[in-house]
Amino acid sequence: MYTQMLRRSRFLALLLLLSPVIGLGAKRQTPVPRPLQTVPELSAGFDLLYEQKFAEAREAFANWESRNPEDPFGAVAVAASYLFESSTSKAY
Repeated sequence: MYTQMLRRSRFLALLLLLSPVIGLGAKRQTPVPRPLQTVPELSAGFDLLYEQKFAEAREAFANWESRNPEDPFGAVAVAASYLFESSTSKAY
C-alpha cells in the first residue's frame, strides 16, 4: 500500500514538473508586439534633454505629439522633460 502511494506521488510530481514543457508546443495566442522604431524627431528631443535644453526639448516633443495625437509617447516624453529638468536643478 505504501509503495503504491509512493509511486502515485512520484507520478504526480513528474506530471507537475513536465506540465510547463507540455505547453510549449501550443500555438501562441497573444499578438507579437511591433518592433521598436527610432523616431528622428523624438531622438532629437532626447538629445536636447541630454544637452539640458529643456524648453527646446519640450517644444520638439509637443510638435511631435500634435502630429501624432493617437500615440501616447508624446505626452510621456513631455512629462519626462519636466522630470529630468527637476532632477538636474537640485543642488547636492
